[in-house]
Amino acid sequence: MTELTPGNAEIAERASKMEPPPELVYRRLNFPERVPPEYDWTDPDENMRRYGGGGVQRMTYDRWVAVKEREEARGNGHVGPTGGGNLPRPKEHGGCECAVCQANAWMLAR
Repeated sequence: MTELTPGNAEIAERASKMEPPPELVYRRLNFPERVPPEYDWTDPDENMRRYGGGGVQRMTYDRWVAVKEREEARGNGHVGPTGGGNLPRPKEHGGCECAVCQANAWMLAR
């Protein structure tokens, strides 16, 4: 089961009232017991696969709209990958020195 809190409709509604529109959307993924096969795209290690864990997706608002539409078209109710990598944590939000954020730093330079 995948539960979105807040749901995509609520995010879109909030965004429609913002001026300027949001720049980023963060999704925090939480797998309390195990990472199910539907989420193998998160590349869980063996411990996460067996016992659960979490992660974060960061993307531009425009990419989120496209991702949301792809997910809705699939119709299985699950969250999917961004299709463009994970944005690094912006420096104004504290930055991040992990390998993924460092490798994807070029994305924020655009």
